[in-house]
Amino acid sequence: MNIIFGKDNTEFREQLTQLRQRFIVLELDTLLIGDDSGPVESYCVIENIPLDQMSMLEEWQDMHELMIKNYKGRTLKFCDILIEQLKGAWNSQLDSYYEEIKQRIDKLLLEKPDKEWTYIVRRQA
Repeated sequence: MNIIFGKDNTEFREQLTQLRQRFIVLELDTLLIGDDSGPVESYCVIENIPLDQMSMLEEWQDMHELMIKNYKGRTLKFCDILIEQLKGAWNSQLDSYYEEIKQRIDKLLLEKPDKEWTYIVRRQA
């Protein structure tokens, strides 16, 4: 699996479109890195899927996209359900990512975030 980063602009969108014609590309996180000027989107390019999992790819992709949408929309308990179903998908290439999201969700459910909470992850450079 490869991870790609880019700013939300026309050039980056065109590159994603080209990649999606040949590979499965899944959105991951939106990051603010250090004092950068704006958010950076991250995606993964899925490779090396065993033949016995090929029939599940479209369903997994739909579930992953639904999980991202609901995470951003704060429907966190539904995300938990989707994450449990996605573990082991993609030849387990995303299991550590799903575990990270699950940990964030568990923390958010305990702390009850205010209206200011955002899905954007802040990282130090």
